[in-house]
Amino acid sequence: SIDVDDQVVAAFQLRGQPLPRGYRPKLRRDIDRTLRILSEIGARATFFVNAQYCDGRDDLFESIVAQGMRWLHMASNS
Repeated sequence: SIDVDDQVVAAFQLRGQPLPRGYRPKLRRDIDRTLRILSEIGARATFFVNAQYCDGRDDLFESIVAQGMRWLHMASNS
């Protein structure tokens, strides 16, 4: 299983602080890298996706499903 999370975003949200100036979430890069590695080794995974990363990110889920993986939506803690 793989948790889809941006650790920087989560840490700053937990503290109630704004993101560092100029910070750009890296979910797309990280998911693409993970999918590539899983494909290279012939493995399958279930991606657990936090609700805060779902809105407007259908592209992420489409790429996960397109490679034969599953994803589950997790409710936000906030």
